[in-house]
Amino acid sequence: MLELIPEHRIEDVVYFDLYDSHPPAFNFCKIFNRPGRSREDEVEKTTSEVIEIFKRIFREAWSEKNENYLTNGLKTLLEVGKGNINDIQRLFKDKEYRDYIVGQLKDPQLKQFWKTEFAEKKGRLSPGTESTVSSLAYKLDKFLNKKKLLRAVAQDNCIDFKEILDNNKIVIFRFSKDNMSEDMIKFNGGIAIKLLIVAAFARDKSKWNDVYPVFIDECHNFLSENIKTVMYELRKYGVPFVLMHQVLEQFSEVPGLKEAIYGNVGNKITFTVGWG
Repeated sequence: MLELIPEHRIEDVVYFDLYDSHPPAFNFCKIFNRPGRSREDEVEKTTSEVIEIFKRIFREAWSEKNENYLTNGLKTLLEVGKGNINDIQRLFKDKEYRDYIVGQLKDPQLKQFWKTEFAEKKGRLSPGTESTVSSLAYKLDKFLNKKKLLRAVAQDNCIDFKEILDNNKIVIFRFSKDNMSEDMIKFNGGIAIKLLIVAAFARDKSKWNDVYPVFIDECHNFLSENIKTVMYELRKYGVPFVLMHQVLEQFSEVPGLKEAIYGNVGNKITFTVGWG
């Protein structure tokens, strides 16, 4: 694919390969200050998009308690403006670190969550809290145990995707099934797409006519049912999605995904590329 890029655009390319020795960082726990955008809106949007990724990957093993704890953990790190995926687990399991971070919160609802759910009796958390923390830790460990993944997502810095969109740069993500498990592909691809979505919603109105298409190959690996809302809203921001897949059955993993996509796409192109 890199060979197809014109020579005069080479300096505009951001190429992400998890197995590169120095991959670009993308940290979903970091928010950029945007003129005209409230930090509260950025926190809500980023949190909801990341939660969708975990729900999609863990499906039957996901619970409302998981979602509640992870939502509050993400919002806490986003509000304070410190941390990465490593620190989510640390927030739940390290009391000293938790007290340090929670002490910087201003949001009364977040403060109340930590005060209520993580109140200790005789130096121990409640059985319900310990059970939920263990459940989340198990799920997070699927990614935290991957050193190559941490080189990219466990850094405090992050690619500014809005800067990429505003300056019409070319960003390419390579997720190879030869080197990565299916869950790793879904997680990394999901994070990349979600960060692009959040950046798209932050685009200045003056940029909405500068169309920035996003091409997603094997799209069924990365999308959830909420793509219906996303596709509808992104149109006015000038960030259309070009979704590519092979057969309709690939959408059956996620209930309602096929209907969400085919009820919202403006054009459908079908090719017959083989027989048998």
